Amino acid sequence: MKNATIIVTNILPTGTTFALLADTMESVFVNASVSKFSGLQVGETVQAEIVPNHQQPDRTPWQATKIMRNAAPPVVGLEQRVTDELWVEEATAKELSEALGVDVGVVQATLDRMISQGKIKAYSVYAILLEGKK
Repeated sequence: MKNATIIVTNILPTGTTFALLADTMESVFVNASVSKFSGLQVGETVQAEIVPNHQQPDRTPWQATKIMRNAAPPVVGLEQRVTDELWVEEATAKELSEALGVDVGVVQATLDRMISQGKIKAYSVYAILLEGKK
């Protein structure tokens, strides 16, 4: 068991949660009861006690057994780098990920946090696929 900084990237309707280790970007599984008890939200950066995940170590090598709130700051500098890119032009999480050289899950978590704090707005874009073209 060790302590690590994790970034919450996805919460399923069941409460099952997924995160990334802030230092290595390895996947972390958080079971629904731990996630719900701690009130995790997508985009949060928190401290967690983690152990090796024996269920699916090839897909998600770590499992969080406990969450310690307000113990970890966001990824340093990423929010400003995202802001700088968005001043130039609108972008998707994938485009920002490629431009910044940062994992798309971390970028999405940063965008979600910035949206919840009212720093940026998100727009849904829909497009018609022409026959034979994507």
